[in-house]
Amino acid sequence: MRVMKIPNSKFQIPNLGILIFTLILNFTFLFLHSYVGAEDYSVDIEKAISLYEKGAFDKAIGEFKQVINELNKRPDDNIRNEGLFTANLYIGMSYLGKGKENPAREYFKNAFMAAPHKTLNPELYPPKVISLYKEIISQNLSGITVKANIPIAKVVIDGIEKGMVPVIVNDLLPGMHTVKVTAGGQEVVKTITSEPGRDVSITADFQTGGTLSVISDPAGATVYLDGKAIGATPILIKDVFVGDHTISILKTGYIESTQKITVKADEITDMNLRLSRITFDVKVSSVPEKAEVFWDEAAKGETPFIIENVSTGLHRIRVVKEGYEEQEETIDVRTLLTEKTYRLTPYIGSLSVKTDPSAVDVIIDDKNYGTTPLKIDSIPAKQYIVKLKREGYVEKNISVTIAKDSMSEINEILLEIDTQEPEIRVEPLVKAVKENKNFIKAMIIDNQAVGEAALMLRIEGEINYQSIKMSGSSKGTYDTVIPDIYLKKGATLEYYVSACDLQNNCAESRSKGAPYKLKVISLEPYTEGFILDINSEKEKATISLGTIDGVKKGDKYVVFRTGKNLKDPKTGELLQIEEIFVGTIKVKELMPRTAYAAISDTDIPITKNDRIRKQVSVPAGVVTEGNSAKKITLRWTPNREPEVEGYRIFRSPKSDGNYQKIGEVDGRDNTLYEDNEDMAEGLTFYYKVAAFNIFGTNGLMSEPVVGKTKVGK
Repeated sequence: MRVMKIPNSKFQIPNLGILIFTLILNFTFLFLHSYVGAEDYSVDIEKAISLYEKGAFDKAIGEFKQVINELNKRPDDNIRNEGLFTANLYIGMSYLGKGKENPAREYFKNAFMAAPHKTLNPELYPPKVISLYKEIISQNLSGITVKANIPIAKVVIDGIEKGMVPVIVNDLLPGMHTVKVTAGGQEVVKTITSEPGRDVSITADFQTGGTLSVISDPAGATVYLDGKAIGATPILIKDVFVGDHTISILKTGYIESTQKITVKADEITDMNLRLSRITFDVKVSSVPEKAEVFWDEAAKGETPFIIENVSTGLHRIRVVKEGYEEQEETIDVRTLLTEKTYRLTPYIGSLSVKTDPSAVDVIIDDKNYGTTPLKIDSIPAKQYIVKLKREGYVEKNISVTIAKDSMSEINEILLEIDTQEPEIRVEPLVKAVKENKNFIKAMIIDNQAVGEAALMLRIEGEINYQSIKMSGSSKGTYDTVIPDIYLKKGATLEYYVSACDLQNNCAESRSKGAPYKLKVISLEPYTEGFILDINSEKEKATISLGTIDGVKKGDKYVVFRTGKNLKDPKTGELLQIEEIFVGTIKVKELMPRTAYAAISDTDIPITKNDRIRKQVSVPAGVVTEGNSAKKITLRWTPNREPEVEGYRIFRSPKSDGNYQKIGEVDGRDNTLYEDNEDMAEGLTFYYKVAAFNIFGTNGLMSEPVVGKTKVGK
């Protein structure tokens, strides 16, 4: 798109707005060009723009008049009116360029009539155009004055609220307008036609005859209508203006009542008001504070307290506090605020204090009453904190309640100050079996007495330890059970034991400064799925695995079931869950969540709820021995699965490298392998071990372990 040039003329666009103004005009005319062209009009808008840019105003005016003729044939809509506005405004500016103001006025008026809502931005148009266009607008607007025959009425013009009568509006566009005036449920609607330069005045006539009935309890209250005294209740007020009013009712000794009401024509509006008496306040204090206040036998609160909205006259008050004599009297309330303070007399008791050792200071409320053994007579009956203090002994704070006319006693033993920490000896646990109760035990000894002992436990990698209280015996043996929430198969737990004596001397037991560690293992057989159903005639089984579990047609599974739980006869600890080999199956049909498998080979009949797996679990306890320069020896714990046929060994020069099979061991119970392939002094290799089953399928691989050959002799 080319940028339109502004020709030399009698008016100039301000430098700041030239670029923006030019772009807007170009977009406008290009849009208009596409709009007219959509109907195959022959007018060349580009030609008209080019003529104006060159200062050929007469030719440009002719071209734009043709545009206006074509647009006048179009239906009345926003696109047509925007086009007429732009074309007429542009012609008017062309006439101004020729120095002819009168025709410019005419076309500016046409532009305004095409789109009255549009205004000109003074940053984009020259002052001459802005001034002339504003003058045209003012000459084509009209005004309206709206009145009513009542003082309060709301005016709405063309759906826009204008305020309360009288309303004067001076910027009405030519055409039809709707004026709505409302008051007191009545509505007056008028339609006017505004003409340029002519003002209109209308008056809304409402029915004004309404009646107001006012009754009060008690009667004889003065009624004020919109601030003017009318009379005393009960009263009937006639010929009240229709609309909203304010009614106030006053009576000596009562609280003023004010309400808004709406009076309707030819209707009686009723007001029935109950006045509230003016009440008084009573402020009650006591020494000491926090005494309970009963007013006319109703509990009100604790001192200091203000009883609000009290009626005048006689009232009964009681002030009660535990350990003090109750006070009661009658009060005659006559003033807005009555203040009463009660000094309570305490009950008296006595206190006897004995300690081992003796000569202990007895301090009550920061006052030293002497040393033990001690008897204190005539002490106010209430609860106290008695501090027992002697150098070299642990200070004690004892709570004691002194009762009226009775003796309270304190008999306490004080401990010598101790700085020695408890001694903790932990019996480390290296593994926890998920199916068992797993005890952490420790021997904790203190020169006086152990206060509390706790197992501090967390799963490896977590930030915070959790404290689990340990139970102790008279022999100093403490233990606790690891909570089930921590017994996650394969997790490593970190723990230590913490203990404090009665004087808060604390110690921790750790292995060389680090927490003890133990591995969580599970005796539960590794299981991938279950037999859901058996069709003996078709020798077919339904299994609980399908395509979403990665099952493929032809997959082979071992079927097994659990047998006896083998336990230690002394401790009851679960040692092993027996696994019984049942047979094998082969997948024939697939579903998303299940599959059908043919029963291939069985030693005993397969039944519902039997377990299945395609591979075996990870070999445990894999370690290496590197005592030779020519070989590295691997050992591991045998797998429990009955279908295990042997083990395969994999090696890599890096822990995260590509592991290659280097050997195989037949037999489930053969758990040793010697690697002597490509060996030399000082070499390092990483190993993984996987068991394989009767199908030859590898099980899950162990975590990598490092092995090194010996350097030197």
